[in-house]
Amino acid sequence: MLKQRIASALVLGTIAILAFYLGGIPFGLLLTILSFLSANEYRNLLSNAQLDLHRVFVPLCTLVALTGLGQQPQCLFVSLLIGTLLILSLSSIQKNVSAAAFGVLGTVYIGGFWGVLGLLRTSADGSQWAFLVLFATWATDIAAFFGGKAWGKHKLAPSISPGKTWEGTASGVAASALVSVLWSSYLSLPLLLCACIGLCLGVMAVTGDLVESSLKRYCNTKDSGNLIPGHGGILDRFDSLLFTSTGGFLLKELVRIFM
Repeated sequence: MLKQRIASALVLGTIAILAFYLGGIPFGLLLTILSFLSANEYRNLLSNAQLDLHRVFVPLCTLVALTGLGQQPQCLFVSLLIGTLLILSLSSIQKNVSAAAFGVLGTVYIGGFWGVLGLLRTSADGSQWAFLVLFATWATDIAAFFGGKAWGKHKLAPSISPGKTWEGTASGVAASALVSVLWSSYLSLPLLLCACIGLCLGVMAVTGDLVESSLKRYCNTKDSGNLIPGHGGILDRFDSLLFTSTGGFLLKELVRIFM
């Protein structure tokens, strides 16, 4: 299982790095695939909980995410607003309040958060920030896994994700801070500020993992899919990135405003 996880991570990591570096069409294609597959997994997860989202949900989330490539936050906001209203309208026809709530949440979670990653990558100096988010997320996941294996004793959230520990989480957040400090020269920011940014990204990565774990618990499902050997589905692998990309964009904007 560990060998499968490493092999899959290396393949996915190589693809992600190339797409992030090249930008343009390769990055847009990656964003399209990730948002489409994520939305499909989200819809399938909810079907296990007897919540049937309208079939327009998947292409809708994909379109919302792609508006993030337009470099205009207001365009993403408008498309997200239209998307949520459309999902609410379709759910009202089905007269399913729970499906409406999860449909709106899913539109924001999948379409909105992937769209923010598009905003981040296509913004001014966005390439450096996008790579920081990517590497900090990976560092958090890897260090949390091995740190938890080595020192984990105290459960972080046993009812949501029994395998996660406070020790593993601390290892992951610390690794994110270290990566951010090492990346400081590319951002031209003070080391202390980069360390704080890394701590925030580490916490967001863990939060994204717990949110997806909560969703799987609610739907009584172990994995969001089986597309990636050793990992599960797209959401299982990229749940942290959804949150760190959004957090990274907000942090970037705060730095731009106050620095």
